[in-house]
Amino acid sequence: MEGLSRLEYAVLTGGFVAGFLLLVGVLRRDSLIVEALAMGASMTVFFYWFGLGDKL
Repeated sequence: MEGLSRLEYAVLTGGFVAGFLLLVGVLRRDSLIVEALAMGASMTVFFYWFGLGDKL
């Protein structure tokens, strides 16, 4: 994941989280679409805001 910008890292992380929650919803046969989108968006903002993908 080296060479990714702060925004790219945040969007990739948020997308992974949303996709994982959608997969869990399918496996549990629950509808987690709203929860997955909300968690993906909040994780994207969180990772971008705090720069968790940046090097020290």
